[in-house]
Amino acid sequence: MPAATPRQTEPAEGVLSPDQARQLASLVSIGGQSGDTVLGLSAVRRTRHLAFVFAGTEVADNTWQELVGRRGGGAQVLRVADMAALTRGLGRADVSVVAVKAGSLADGIAARLVAADFHPDTR
Repeated sequence: MPAATPRQTEPAEGVLSPDQARQLASLVSIGGQSGDTVLGLSAVRRTRHLAFVFAGTEVADNTWQELVGRRGGGAQVLRVADMAALTRGLGRADVSVVAVKAGSLADGIAARLVAADFHPDTR
C-alpha cells in the first residue's frame, strides 16, 4: 500500500457512493437505537468485535491507516464518499467514522452491500 492514500472526491471502486451509503442508512440508524452502531473515532477505538468500519474520504491518512488495522480483527473497513448520507438518520451528519458491531445487523449490511454490487478495495 502506498505511504499516503490520495483523498478521493468522487466515488470510485472501493469507495461507497452516496447512493450505496443511502441504501445502508436505515440499517445503520436501527443500530443507533439498538446500540450496535458506534459513532465517532474515539468510540470506535474503544469497541471490540466490529464487523464494519465506515470512514469518510476526508479522514486523515494516519486515521485511515489506524482504521485499516481493524481488518486484522475481522472488520471490513470501507471508505464512504458521503458520510452524511450514511449517518443523517442518526441525527449526526457530522460524524466521519462509524462502526457496526458483529451480529445480525452486520449480516444485513453485508447482504445490502452484495445487493448493491459493492466490491471493496482491500488494499
